[in-house]
Amino acid sequence: SEKLDNSVFDENSGGIYGMMVMVIDQNYFTRSFREMIGNDNKGSVYLFDQHDRLLYTNDGMTDADVSARLLLAKTNGIERSGTDSYYYSKHHSPDTQFTLVSRIPMTDFLEKSQLILKISLISGGVSILLSAMLIFLLSQRLLRPLRQLVIAMRAMREGKFDTRIEPRSNDELGFIADSFNLMATNVSALIKEVYLRQISEREAELKALQA
Repeated sequence: SEKLDNSVFDENSGGIYGMMVMVIDQNYFTRSFREMIGNDNKGSVYLFDQHDRLLYTNDGMTDADVSARLLLAKTNGIERSGTDSYYYSKHHSPDTQFTLVSRIPMTDFLEKSQLILKISLISGGVSILLSAMLIFLLSQRLLRPLRQLVIAMRAMREGKFDTRIEPRSNDELGFIADSFNLMATNVSALIKEVYLRQISEREAELKALQA
């Protein structure tokens, strides 16, 4: 636990006649600063009171440590300490007059950046794969009716006037299929009519010759 003490003065004499002691469970600070410390405890936090006394830290420092007091002079930004670099963030509360300083190793940022990069690459690869599959399915859906139309037109050109296309949708491609079937029906009926007319004319010519 962390102890906060303060002297209690007599209003009349001005002398000290007591001491107020506050005991705060250290787990309260640990839970409160868990997001800054991280699950792997790589980050460090330092809480100072209005008299610049160190109230809490998770790295074992005490109020007597000069290095802890030097943290109050830190500004928001990146500083190098030996071979390592740290990101410092300082916040002063005007209500409580407390100061909170947090220190996070830059390696932690780099690890998270690499993790985000890997996730982004995997997500990009999956998105490209899904897009390719979607384009393939859409192209097959669009090209299959056109391919059937080309085959049917070639069959019509070869004299197979009974060729028909089965409409598979109600969109423009289905309309084209219906139009082709109607055209094929009209052409077949016209050819049949012309053929029957020629037969009738020949029969009439034969009868005229016989007469």
